[in-house]
Amino acid sequence: MTSAVPAPSPAATVLLLRDGARGIEVLMQRRRASLSFMGGMWVYPGGRHETADRAAAVLERVRAASGADAPRMHDLAGHEMSHEETLGLYVTACRETFEECGVLLATDAGGTPVFAAPDPHWTHWRNEVATRAEAFADLLIGADLYLDVHRLVYWSHWITPAAEKRRFNTRFFAIEVPAGLDPGRSDQESTEQRWIRPADAVAEVNAGLLDAAPPTMFSLENLIECEARDGTVGAVLVAERGREVPPIRPVLQRTPEGLEVWMPWDRDYDAGTAESIMRPAVYPAHYTRRPSRLRVNPGFAARLR
Repeated sequence: MTSAVPAPSPAATVLLLRDGARGIEVLMQRRRASLSFMGGMWVYPGGRHETADRAAAVLERVRAASGADAPRMHDLAGHEMSHEETLGLYVTACRETFEECGVLLATDAGGTPVFAAPDPHWTHWRNEVATRAEAFADLLIGADLYLDVHRLVYWSHWITPAAEKRRFNTRFFAIEVPAGLDPGRSDQESTEQRWIRPADAVAEVNAGLLDAAPPTMFSLENLIECEARDGTVGAVLVAERGREVPPIRPVLQRTPEGLEVWMPWDRDYDAGTAESIMRPAVYPAHYTRRPSRLRVNPGFAARLR
């Protein structure tokens, strides 16, 4: 008898981008090796969606576009999600970014961006939010701040393979932050944090100096392409706003050569489960230009279970 496939939990993660002296840089963190999910891996700030992220109290503190420019997302079956459900995932992205690295993606009442600094006041609120997701609304209301989620560019959508016990349905976002921003990592979840050029990160992964999962690698490689085409963070995000974001659920396949990750655009891709996930007839070129089969290195494979 086949065991049931665990449903993926909604989650969000954010690529914090800035223009550095040598080009675009992205903030990455190394998760504690002791963590059960992605332990020891280099990731972007992010985490699980909480019910509090779509509560009325916090949604009243969200400034989003309306009409044709309003954020839109679809569930795994391809149905358009409600405005509240969609905004809730944007809130998750903001809350988790604040909790994990102290960057508050908000504006004051006049619309001026406010990026938190690592001082005792914000540290107190980070601890509160880490303990109780509802505290994020308390912070915004007390400081009269608003989440300007329209500045977040919806970047990609990845689902953990069905073979895994812990699964996430993760929305990736990207946003530009000031060059002088000084984030502070969370000691509870990460051991290192660094600004790094995407090309340098990819080179370190290929050299075995840095461990990163396929979704992380795909986004890094995509950033390299975007920078080569557009130059600056601002230009990249303008060009990529409204990009096509289909869900991507890789599958794990054991081959004579070892464990591999197969992407949905592989000609032999077979989900191997009754789980229904919408698949477009053609995936965007920024995915299909990359190999559809990736060899899983031993270090990463050891962390998959």
